[in-house]
Amino acid sequence: MAWNLRLKVVLVVLICVCCLGVLRESCRASQDTPTIMGYRLGFCLGFLASKSPSENDSRRPISGVAPPMNNTNDNNNNNNNNSSIRGARNSSIHSASDDSSTQPARTGPTQQPNRTSSTQPVSTTSESPTPVVTTTTTTTTTTTTTTTTTTTTTTTTAKVDPRANNNNSSSSSGVPLLTLFSTWSEPAKGSLVRNLTLWNWSQLGPRVIPLLFTDNNQTAAWARGYGWHTLPVSRAAVGVPVLKDMYLDAMSRFNSTLYAYANGDILFTPGLMESLDAILDNRSLPLSQHPLFVVGTRINVKDVTKEEALTFENITRAAKTRGKIFITGAEDYFITDRKFPWATMPDMVIGRPAYDNWLVMYATSHSHVAVDVTNTVPAVHQTNKNGNFEGKTRSNPNYNLLLFSRLYKTNSYSGGLVTCTRWYTERDSQGKVVVKRRSRVC
Repeated sequence: MAWNLRLKVVLVVLICVCCLGVLRESCRASQDTPTIMGYRLGFCLGFLASKSPSENDSRRPISGVAPPMNNTNDNNNNNNNNSSIRGARNSSIHSASDDSSTQPARTGPTQQPNRTSSTQPVSTTSESPTPVVTTTTTTTTTTTTTTTTTTTTTTTTAKVDPRANNNNSSSSSGVPLLTLFSTWSEPAKGSLVRNLTLWNWSQLGPRVIPLLFTDNNQTAAWARGYGWHTLPVSRAAVGVPVLKDMYLDAMSRFNSTLYAYANGDILFTPGLMESLDAILDNRSLPLSQHPLFVVGTRINVKDVTKEEALTFENITRAAKTRGKIFITGAEDYFITDRKFPWATMPDMVIGRPAYDNWLVMYATSHSHVAVDVTNTVPAVHQTNKNGNFEGKTRSNPNYNLLLFSRLYKTNSYSGGLVTCTRWYTERDSQGKVVVKRRSRVC
């Protein structure tokens, strides 16, 4: 009995030594951790304690590591590695997107109110990488910018200046018909003649732009009170404004179909616009090939009163009852289009003799469309005590005569009468203004 017990102890010790060797080699080959090694040793000891070898036991002791246990550990290791990688990725996303536990998940409509329905919503799962959000935001911003640019371009294209057309046009055009300008330097406040002119031109309507050239600030302010535009005199000779520079300045600052200088004591009626419309609408005139030049003779009315100048009807009545047509060699207004070559004109000045006749002669001798509108434009001259030849009594009365004599070696202006123009206007039996061609010119 004692021998059997000793034999069993010896066998147990030998078996334990063998198991330890096998387990060590197995752990070294499979790189198991000490925890797994202890688990396997405990398994073996428990087996020996519960199942001592006997002759009747057909089962053999387990000397190796069961395959299922190895598979389980391999899966656990893979899971542990995947968990580490996923944890690092989630940690990176967490750092990039701040604390997800304190901030709500980003959604398209909340972050981008201008996003259209076709834009894909942003995923809120932790697996969604940050670039998805960045790409969506960039696309939305680009869409918004494109929309804004399109709107701005459309607005700019739709914004059109109606006065951009410089061609001759009829009353149907949106361009003002006429820029009508004059010049004087004395204060207008105490002058009845100047005040009546300021009032009269301001009543010609929106198709006429009244303009005053003056260097007198008080006079300019007074004119603006009547609704006039004002410009300083850009160039003068012998203290008097140069005519061509006023035309050039007016054309550079104001856009209209026609431009006209008139003396500062002339009153007009709507017959001026009617006559100009009739000329521009006349298809028989070669206006597209040649410059237009319109001129007329004034009607002298002595001491025009405020009541007579108050309305167009009163002006017309005063011209018929008290007025007298002046000589055909005296012209007080000159209407041209942009094609008229003002830039090449000599430096003639207004208010001195000869410039008016020289202009008419120049237009007729250069085949311009020269039209006399005396019959349809009652241009009333406010004749006062200075009479009808005031220009000859002013300083430097021969300035223009000397200028033309030096430039052209002549002082003959026989072709400078209004009757020397090839066309003229009159009213037909229905009172409509028509343009006719002269059968003979001077």
